[in-house]
Amino acid sequence: MDCAARRRVLGERGWLATSPADFRTALLDICRWRQIDAGQNVYVAGDPPGGIFGVAAGALLMSSGLAAPGAPPNRLGAVGDWSGFGPLMAQEPRRGTIVAAVPSTIGIAPLSAVTALLGEHPHWWRHFGHGLLLEFDAVASIVVDLQMRDSAQRCAAILLHCAGCRHGPPPQGVETAVWTSQQNVADLANVSRSTLSKALTQFVEHGLVKLDYRSIRLLDVPRLRQLADSPQRAGV
Repeated sequence: MDCAARRRVLGERGWLATSPADFRTALLDICRWRQIDAGQNVYVAGDPPGGIFGVAAGALLMSSGLAAPGAPPNRLGAVGDWSGFGPLMAQEPRRGTIVAAVPSTIGIAPLSAVTALLGEHPHWWRHFGHGLLLEFDAVASIVVDLQMRDSAQRCAAILLHCAGCRHGPPPQGVETAVWTSQQNVADLANVSRSTLSKALTQFVEHGLVKLDYRSIRLLDVPRLRQLADSPQRAGV
């Protein structure tokens, strides 16, 4: 993926796509691009505050610093997702740990460069505040979905979250897929590996997903969302 493609992905998807064109261009201009291998940390809880970053390719597993040591991750960052707004705005240490689920590409807007931008355009703070609000909404939505008692519904909802299309349309220009292991998906959905396997078998039989090595491809996002949002599930 060349620089133009990276800019296009982050400029057309997620938080940055909702921002004004001048801000969007200025932020992408200060981004430094980093390739990270599967299992490599982006940062860990307690690291000094820094800038923000967006996922241009791949997927990132996110874990709260409040969790017990060894606890599984609680969120998968998909293409177009941005993170780091809280530490940026509060100038406090990182609150979580982020590690690449698969080989990934991220765009990093460094703290010094962001500070310089805000020195020239103080009103641009509200765009970072909007990013923080969207990040809060994403986490709150996951919490709501984890309260679903039906495990298949819960699995469908988490798959949509992981692919970046729980409440919006699937990303354009890239395959709609969950780029991580099924064990990670089971952990994120708070189900056993066998329970996830049963749900995925149903989804495959009904043409909703396709299983590949370390990925789950979403074939029918509207029907998966209908399943996740159904108040009384009567079958897939």
